[in-house]
Amino acid sequence: MSSKFVGERYEILRTLGSGGSCKVKLAFDKKTRQKVAVKIMNDDMSGEEMKLLTNEVKIMVDLNHENVVNYIE
Repeated sequence: MSSKFVGERYEILRTLGSGGSCKVKLAFDKKTRQKVAVKIMNDDMSGEEMKLLTNEVKIMVDLNHENVVNYIE
């Protein structure tokens, strides 16, 4: 079985869930050596779905709470 990577940093381990516009994967972050969730956009996202996801990312970047993981680019 071959491993799949997002960039050179995240090794995809398995799918956690999916929705209308994205899939969420469990991945291993080679830099921090931790398991993380990675959200991957579907290829057929509409413009409106892309706008909603962009807004979600902007909100996530500004979140600062002990129960929320940091956004890592």
